[in-house]
Amino acid sequence: MFRTRLLGALVIIKSLLCGESIELSTSGTWIVDAHTHSRVQLACVNWAGGEAADFVVGGLDKQPLGRIVGLIKEFGFNCVRLPLSMDVVFHKETVSPNVASKNPELRGLIPLVVMDKVIAAMTAQGLMVIVDQHTGKGDWCCDNRDGDGLWYSPAYGEKKWIQALTSLARRYGSNPLVVGIELRNEIRSVVYRKDLGFGADITSTSWGTINDHRSEYEWRAPTWGTGEPLTDWRLAAIRAGNAILEACPRLLVIVGGIDFQTDLSGVREHPIVLKKPNKLVYAAHSYSWSYEGACSDCATNHNAFMSVVDRKWGYILREGIAPVWISELGMSHSPKPPPKPSGCWLQAQCWTDVSTWKSYQSYKWAEKRFKGQRTTDNLTAERTWWWWLFGYLKYEHPGISFAYWSLDGTQSSGRTRSRGTEETFGILNMNWDGPYSEEHLGRIAALIGLPEPSDDQGHAKKQAGPGEKKSKKKEVLLVDDAVDDYIWNDGDIASSGKEGSKDGGISERQSRRTSAEYVAACSAALILIAALLWALYREYDSGIERGIATPDEVGFHAKSMSKHDEATESTSTLDGTRDESSLKSSGKNRKLDSSDPDHEHLMLP
Repeated sequence: MFRTRLLGALVIIKSLLCGESIELSTSGTWIVDAHTHSRVQLACVNWAGGEAADFVVGGLDKQPLGRIVGLIKEFGFNCVRLPLSMDVVFHKETVSPNVASKNPELRGLIPLVVMDKVIAAMTAQGLMVIVDQHTGKGDWCCDNRDGDGLWYSPAYGEKKWIQALTSLARRYGSNPLVVGIELRNEIRSVVYRKDLGFGADITSTSWGTINDHRSEYEWRAPTWGTGEPLTDWRLAAIRAGNAILEACPRLLVIVGGIDFQTDLSGVREHPIVLKKPNKLVYAAHSYSWSYEGACSDCATNHNAFMSVVDRKWGYILREGIAPVWISELGMSHSPKPPPKPSGCWLQAQCWTDVSTWKSYQSYKWAEKRFKGQRTTDNLTAERTWWWWLFGYLKYEHPGISFAYWSLDGTQSSGRTRSRGTEETFGILNMNWDGPYSEEHLGRIAALIGLPEPSDDQGHAKKQAGPGEKKSKKKEVLLVDDAVDDYIWNDGDIASSGKEGSKDGGISERQSRRTSAEYVAACSAALILIAALLWALYREYDSGIERGIATPDEVGFHAKSMSKHDEATESTSTLDGTRDESSLKSSGKNRKLDSSDPDHEHLMLP
């Protein structure tokens, strides 16, 4: 146990000293390293389950935790979006043994401590983590009828919501690769029955019944910039964002739009203004159905589709306002092709806009070029949406940050869900031991990769497609050098491409030289630290042989106790299991309760 803690401490110290303690900020439309000013692409995958009724990430009943994390890394992602419910933060009952049966070390732990272990495992392998406050109650999201569409509900008011966010910020603030918090997922309108009151779950009521008895129901719709205290999501986001920055100033604050996170059109007139403006990132979601109500022909007219995307959130990038992270996009890993439309001997004749066909074909060509794979895609609405969106992101905004939904090979528990059944949007197969298909993974991986630095005139240099760099083990696209060391990527936003830039930024050559020197210095420091820690371990080891109590036996903890902790009476262990025996340290009875969301402790892998 003590050796594990020493190794965990070594990982944290290495991260802090040698560059993996990455603090992210923003510059224009880019997320950047706050210290080197290099561009950073958050190439993420959503690992679902923590927002659902199981209270833990999926797959822990299929594979060991470390194996799943290793696959994320192997697939080329450098980041995980981790959805959590409010229930996970405040729930004090231990998780069901069934949901983590392949990970016996997680038995008997409460949900938040399980998440501690999951986050520690991911960051120990160099993955960045963004904590997503996804839902209030643990259940499948999202529906206008679930009573959970706004940032508050009768179960969890705004004060409790902000408390949860700041508690998470403090809890993971000492983990250097937890880089941001997304305030809430898919803010949307809430419909409720008047006699039951706001927040009541009426998902069992059909939409037909609601439409037939409209007088019995009311709607509460979110707004942006209206100043209405019960509906203005912008004001709530500012309050919560500033609270997070007070708790942990280094974190990114990520704010999604309204209308299921598809609409950020209010940002131009009413932007989010935080105390630290360079910590703000906007977030949008995009699925094949995301724009059904925005225009009548978005599914068949490329120009109409792109116009809606630009109006909803694309203009934020086009006008250089701020970064936009596509925190959810996804498609079925095996969509069924529709039957050939009647009366069409050529598929192209069935499209209302010839440019649509040309655009689709160009993105099909792009797929072949960047993936080197033959495709047999049919013109389904879902596939059309994907390649339109892919083309927009890949060519208009190369290197944009994204999070694919989802990693999971099987479903977690929840409304309309059945734990253990196939997750049709998942990257993994149902055994959680590999991808469902290389083709599906390749489509997603084609978005990974930063563009080359710009020249003096601001024109992007010609870049090689990421498909030119592939895994030797699998024909799966991998991120460029940023996968293993994303701090030292080639996209230095301050670089002009010359030995010295006019604006005082370092050049690419200088950046590489400085990086090499920095790595050498860190390696030397790491060797010294390792030697010191090993000597310390040997001393404790010899102490055990002499019958001296070990640090575990005297309640050793990685961080000194707060005044609040000193005033309490009982104790608990670092892994979250309760220990009612009284332990003495420095002559005082103390308590360290890692299940307390407000407790600040050092996160060890």
